[in-house]
Amino acid sequence: MKRLYGFILGHFLPLLFVTFSISLFILLMHFLWMSIADMVGKGVGAGVLAQFFLYISLHLLPTAVPLAVLLASLMAFGNLGEHCELTAMKAAGISLLRIMKPLIVCVVCIAVTSFIFQNEVQPRARLKMAAIMLSLKQKSPELDIPEGIFYREIDGFNVFVRKKDKKGGLLRDMKIYDYSQGFENAKVIVADSGRLRMSEDKKYLVLSLHSGESFENLNTNRVRRANEMIPYRRETFKFREILISFDANFSMEDESVLGSRADGKNIIELKTFIDSVRVEQDSLNRFSLPLLKRATYLNTFEPKRYASKSGTRDTLFANGFQHYFDRLSSEQRIGLLQRAKDKSDQVRTNHTFNMHQQNAAMSQLRNYEIQLQSKFALAFSSLLFFFIAAPLGAIIRKGGLGMPAVLSVSLYLTYYTLNEFGTKMARQGVWEVWSGVWLSSSILTVLAFFLTHQAINDSTMFSPDAWKHWWRHTLRRIKRNKWLRIQWKKWTHILKEQWLRIKNRKKMPLICVLLTCLSLNTAAQKPIYKSTMLGVGQASIYDTYLSPLEYTGYNFGLLQEEMRMTGLLGGTIAMQHLFNMNVALSENPTQTSSTYMGVVAYDFGMYRRFEPLHGFQLYAGLHTEALVGGIYNLRNGNNPATAKVHLDLGLSGVAAYQFKIKKQPIKLRYQMNIPALGMFWAPEFGESYYEISTGDAPLEFSSFHNYLSMRNILSVELPFNFSTILRLSYVNWMYETRVNQVDTRVHSNTFFIGISQYFTVHPGRSVKPFLPASE
Repeated sequence: MKRLYGFILGHFLPLLFVTFSISLFILLMHFLWMSIADMVGKGVGAGVLAQFFLYISLHLLPTAVPLAVLLASLMAFGNLGEHCELTAMKAAGISLLRIMKPLIVCVVCIAVTSFIFQNEVQPRARLKMAAIMLSLKQKSPELDIPEGIFYREIDGFNVFVRKKDKKGGLLRDMKIYDYSQGFENAKVIVADSGRLRMSEDKKYLVLSLHSGESFENLNTNRVRRANEMIPYRRETFKFREILISFDANFSMEDESVLGSRADGKNIIELKTFIDSVRVEQDSLNRFSLPLLKRATYLNTFEPKRYASKSGTRDTLFANGFQHYFDRLSSEQRIGLLQRAKDKSDQVRTNHTFNMHQQNAAMSQLRNYEIQLQSKFALAFSSLLFFFIAAPLGAIIRKGGLGMPAVLSVSLYLTYYTLNEFGTKMARQGVWEVWSGVWLSSSILTVLAFFLTHQAINDSTMFSPDAWKHWWRHTLRRIKRNKWLRIQWKKWTHILKEQWLRIKNRKKMPLICVLLTCLSLNTAAQKPIYKSTMLGVGQASIYDTYLSPLEYTGYNFGLLQEEMRMTGLLGGTIAMQHLFNMNVALSENPTQTSSTYMGVVAYDFGMYRRFEPLHGFQLYAGLHTEALVGGIYNLRNGNNPATAKVHLDLGLSGVAAYQFKIKKQPIKLRYQMNIPALGMFWAPEFGESYYEISTGDAPLEFSSFHNYLSMRNILSVELPFNFSTILRLSYVNWMYETRVNQVDTRVHSNTFFIGISQYFTVHPGRSVKPFLPASE
């Protein structure tokens, strides 16, 4: 076995070294191509560039390791399978896992080494690389002035360029704000065009301006009155040169200015920062929440002047306010209302400022948590790619650099796309950090287990002969199936008739053809299920467009459902109509204001039925949901209401299990609907509906990143008599949107009770009810 292990390692390690070199070179070239504009024309020495390339290589080394392991494992086992060496080992009684054993130990050592490297070496390399990049960017500012925004990298100056001629270096439509003598003595220069160049000794910037004007305040030593005009000087020029002190010689920036970067810290430093920020945020929340409550509610009225002192501390002293307000004069009323408005604006401004501070801190906290989790996920990806590539190479049995390279790039791009998507969701706070960072690894882990199991069992899933045999066998089964032949002829005849109608009339839309085909193919005497229920429960409403507080209260609902089997695919396709109406009455934490919500939703779904076990049924398919409703807040005066409209397409599943207790049939049923794609109504924060009516409709594309409308329905059915079934259900509805700086969360938990019926419709529209046990 030692010779065998040595043979396998001797075959794998050279490939790993070659693929690692190729992967690192490709990543290095990609990085240099993205940052080539910051390096060209800087005039730095070879030593600085050598350091820069070294730090870039150290920075990209952990990223190149998983790709190298993936490609080397695929090529190694592909070569062994192509040369029948893997077959000879299995014929000798050696299992695939035992063949992979030395490589598993080797890859584990590589993953551990990569993790230690990420924790000890990579953070320092990133800081030094970032310092060199910053120094290169600040060396020649004339190459970095962007178009359309103010450039502030020159000390004492703000430069704005409308258009830049990259070939000739001419800057057009320029505005220069010179505050080198202080903001009170700022100068403004406007020019039609200009050029920016460096002096020969590289210590000054020479700004040559053409056809412009300059404005400058004149300083006087005497003290001016508040309403006195300030004298200024205005000058028109055809050509002017401005000399700006600027040392363009290359100087390395201090790394201490980059100490706050998350990618420049090891695990201990990251954990220390995360713990400190969490403690700080908890203390701020404990301080700011009572302060907001006291400033908003407890100090709103003056109880000594017109109200009693009865009640708890959370009670709003509003008793007698109307009587007190009626006794005031018009001027006093106006003054009181103006003071109330000023106070509310101040409270809102302070709260918004505090929220922005906390959001910035939480965003930085998420970045540090992402960096901490990524160190573990990147090291684990090396082991994950090995368990994907080694079994895959043993299955396809193709060596060389052709097919393994194509499969490796495809797998790595899949991993990279999933990782970027999950990291973005975690960085925006839509998902938890651990779920976003580990999304790609968790999905590919399932693929690794599947491929390893297939390789151990000598699967032929990638063999062309196996696929040809499966296709021929499937065609023979289709030809022998009488029902499929009849359905093919039937559908062909229907489509021909409908096509002739369209060709003759030229007015019948294609959707009518599909609906006609569905209706003609719907078989009679198929079971139909109907249910009507009423419910009551609890609801919580949080909508920052209306209020920064969460309102809780009661929810009342109506739920109607109809599901019927069709004649499609041998009677295994079901259609479902689901109508849901919710009315919620809620109050804020101090019970001083109310919010009302009304929502009507209609779902249509198409499901494929499966029966894996006796009495157990599964329905899986797609559903589309249309929702219309609104939320009204009594306390908000400017924007008291907001509309809720969405249309989406999503996934849905139903599981039903029927059993008996003392000869009494009972049926348990669970359904879950999840949206995937769609669009919904989403106004901007603070935007009134009058402004919306005069502009574009605020429609937003919806997906998992900004929208969720998940409904879970758990039911139990108890037969009441032969034709009626008592249905008890629990419905959990979660409606969440996050777009245009407006967060909406509506959660409800409602218990329903109602009546259900199972029946069939026979020719002549006769209805025959039955119990589920008699299906």
